[in-house]
Amino acid sequence: MKLFIDESGNTGETLSLDSAFNFKEQPYYVLSGILLNSIEERKLSKYISQLIEKYKIGGDELKAKNIYKYKPCFLMKSLSIY
Repeated sequence: MKLFIDESGNTGETLSLDSAFNFKEQPYYVLSGILLNSIEERKLSKYISQLIEKYKIGGDELKAKNIYKYKPCFLMKSLSIY
């Protein structure tokens, strides 16, 4: 089993640069994870790789901010069940 964890947001910079803890630019911080056995991990990895190739997504990391703007079809397809 593997646990994959990711976050959305960046409270670290706000905490170090703004002693007033002003979060108006970033009101939410989300941390989530998914636990997969080896079979499910391979299936998910293959599915995501196929989507990356089909929609010509570049880079080392899938950044939702860029996908929303430039590849919305990728986002909609990736939300369907693999």
